[in-house]
Amino acid sequence: MSPAHKIRPFDKMAISEQILLGTVQISVTKQNGLHTGTGYFLKLDVDKDRFVVGIATNKHVLAGGSRVQVRFRRRVDQSVVYDEGVWLDITPDTATFVDHPKQDIDVTFIALPALEDVRLPDGSLIAAMPFESALAPDAKTIESLNVLEDVVMVGHPIGLSDLQNGVPIVRRGTLATPYWLDFNGSPQFAIDIPAFWGSSGSPVFILNEGSWRIPEGISMGTRFLWLGMLWGGPQIGGKSPLPAPTWLDDPNKGLPVNIGYCIKTSAILEIRPHVIAVLISQGRIP
Repeated sequence: MSPAHKIRPFDKMAISEQILLGTVQISVTKQNGLHTGTGYFLKLDVDKDRFVVGIATNKHVLAGGSRVQVRFRRRVDQSVVYDEGVWLDITPDTATFVDHPKQDIDVTFIALPALEDVRLPDGSLIAAMPFESALAPDAKTIESLNVLEDVVMVGHPIGLSDLQNGVPIVRRGTLATPYWLDFNGSPQFAIDIPAFWGSSGSPVFILNEGSWRIPEGISMGTRFLWLGMLWGGPQIGGKSPLPAPTWLDDPNKGLPVNIGYCIKTSAILEIRPHVIAVLISQGRIP
């Protein structure tokens, strides 16, 4: 292992580092070339004792693909190895692909085997920090959110990452529409972060470490809320709104406006019973 590679223990990580381990880069081979997008580990509870872990992303990231690859980070004991990572093929033989049952909700879930059972080529485990429903804001919290909340998005705009250390790109912005309203009548919201190609499937959060505004004044401590995932946004010189392009060489892609459109967690998590039903039918859940 190169001396430049770092090994960091999970129990020493701040939330701002944990979100790096929650996301993955996805590469999809399609008829017109190589496409790229973002996904994130998601834990779906089956019951109080069982759960399924997989990768959530947008349907349009995978649509029409003949080969799907994901770059994973390596885990050694209870630590993550920050290096270039390992690209693995994800196939129907090794995973189950489940689309959101609603056609207009651009979400798909790749159900993986138990992560403890997956070995990378060098024998190491996958380093992952899955997101889960407990991180989604409840109704009371949603009503308390400010219109201009600071937000964080993690992903791979224009396919970017720290190639040597396998780290995604972290961007900051604000809500561009109130989260407690359904933007354009759909379970979505807008953020003041552009939807560059490759950003499709990027998770979006509120992460405050120190203080934040509440209706009564200022609250102190740490606040971490999973708000949703990016699916697209308006463009100049292209059809608008548009799912964030995944084909980096697309000659017809327009210039993204500094706005991204995101699917709310409430809509994303509607996929849970559908995933469970599919896995039961396949015998993956007894």
